[in-house]
Amino acid sequence: MPNVSDKELLSQYLYLKSIRNTRGSQHTVIIAVVKRSAFEKDDVTIASLLESGFNRCLIETTNLLACVNEMILLKHSDMRMMSQHATCQALYTALDKCKDLVIVTDESYKFQYMNAACEKQLGLKQEDTLGKTLQEQLVYDTVQINTMGSSLLRAREWSGPMTLKRKSTQETIVSSCRAVPFSCAGRMPTHFILVFDTNTIDPNMLSQSRGSIHSIRRGSTDVRSVGSDYLRRTSLAKLNALPLEAPITKIVGLIDQIRDNLGANPQAVQLLDKVEDILKSSELYVSHVKEDSKFKADEPVVSDLITALLSKTPQPTITASSRRSSNDSSVFRPSRTGLIKAPAAIRDLLETSLTWEFDIFKLEELSRRRPLQHLGMNLFHHFDVCNALNCDEKTLSNWLTVIEANYHYENSYHNSTHAADVMQNLDRETYKLARHNVIDMILATEMTKHFEHLAKFVNVFCTRNSSELESDEYMPILSPENTTLVKRMMIKCSDVSNPTRPLRLCVEWARRIAEEYFQQTDDEKARGLPVVMPMFDRSTCSIPKSQIGFVDYIINDMIEAWNAFIDMPELLTYMRQNYIRWKEFDEQGHTTLSAIQKLQATVLSPSVSSTLKSD
Repeated sequence: MPNVSDKELLSQYLYLKSIRNTRGSQHTVIIAVVKRSAFEKDDVTIASLLESGFNRCLIETTNLLACVNEMILLKHSDMRMMSQHATCQALYTALDKCKDLVIVTDESYKFQYMNAACEKQLGLKQEDTLGKTLQEQLVYDTVQINTMGSSLLRAREWSGPMTLKRKSTQETIVSSCRAVPFSCAGRMPTHFILVFDTNTIDPNMLSQSRGSIHSIRRGSTDVRSVGSDYLRRTSLAKLNALPLEAPITKIVGLIDQIRDNLGANPQAVQLLDKVEDILKSSELYVSHVKEDSKFKADEPVVSDLITALLSKTPQPTITASSRRSSNDSSVFRPSRTGLIKAPAAIRDLLETSLTWEFDIFKLEELSRRRPLQHLGMNLFHHFDVCNALNCDEKTLSNWLTVIEANYHYENSYHNSTHAADVMQNLDRETYKLARHNVIDMILATEMTKHFEHLAKFVNVFCTRNSSELESDEYMPILSPENTTLVKRMMIKCSDVSNPTRPLRLCVEWARRIAEEYFQQTDDEKARGLPVVMPMFDRSTCSIPKSQIGFVDYIINDMIEAWNAFIDMPELLTYMRQNYIRWKEFDEQGHTTLSAIQKLQATVLSPSVSSTLKSD
């Protein structure tokens, strides 16, 4: 095709337009066959042809095979793209007619699209929001973005309430949001699709500032984030967004509705408040010792145990006169610092005992499989436990030694190293209710009660309404029942914190527990006993898949709830990083115990890791 004039271009444009307007030819791909000289000498001709409406320009040729290949290329590229483009236009039209608010962002929450309902409801213009983030333009509370992102970034759908703001009036509205991650290429999400249900939109003016919520911990034991009023409020917001709802939550919601309808009857409202407080107790079905009677038993230990199990009231401070031990009749000897000597290497390692990256396996090696005694005494000394218990250091050391000696060291997982690892990083708690706390916290680690404990924890700390959150008197952790809930949650997180440790420690704990379960299955088969856990067969079990499932169904929601309460982001960071690595191990075929051990000896070994970091 030779050079063409403007008049010819206009004629071509009208002709091509008429072709595409013909019924059934909307997706037609039109090709201009040009001489080779047009490609080699002149770029103006090619540009003008494409501008007039041609989809592609081809060099004329007599080679039949070349023409066939060009047709195949057109079918799989231009024609498919035009069809997809037409479908997208139809979807855009459908979204603009939808009454729900629809927003599409990239992985960093920058606007890519919003439908007409968004522009109308929120007073935004699509051209004004493109390239800007949700936090800048739309979402009132950035904590809700972080909560949503914790699920979306792991390629999981999220749903929950979200507070939006109108641009013109800065009025806030609360709407139910459903967010879906989408990946254009690869495994990681590239876009997020947010759908807001207009049927649930609730206008909520937040012109008044929130009241201060004071720190719920004493100054001597404040956690860095919990001591902040702002972070305390954001933690409650995170808890409120978790996808958990117990039946008691629905009951409390119904009571709130009844209370709203009985505003003119203060006595009825007062009774409903009392009913709600009773229902929010975490011990609804626990028997209590009557206040007008005291439990009597010949054995003081039995009396203490039953009282601790049956009574939810605080027990008196443990003193030398009320405590029963082997040295009750002896004179108390104050703690002598440094009485229990340890090698220099162990002392140096214990300097890092309060860090989350503390290497418990290194202590196991240096102490010759006696980590509990060394780490326990280190923590006892750090928190001045000897003076609190009126007990000398030697007695505590002997007690830990006896406990450690009765662990089965041949167990790969449930040995004294695991016990020391659980004790490490526990926050300082008073020892006034030591026996009751130990009993209750041990029972809390029973996995059959996992979801019950988690639902109670979330329910207690996220069922308050906004007016209660604004009150200075709202300190839910101060009640004995709620303090117990926090302690249960703390020991549960400690007990199964392996997926939140640095990768090398996480993999070693996974290997140990798998080996112990495999050995149990082997012993049951060898003795002709019923196999309790048939899925833990060393010939068929995939360790990465077991860890992935454990995080998905047990760990993730619990750690997110605990992080929302205590704000310890390193737990979530390690958990998500390890989750991705377990998926990679599974895809690469590293599923058996021997394969995991090979990984530990190569890419996961401390020497290799340090070399990679230095490089």
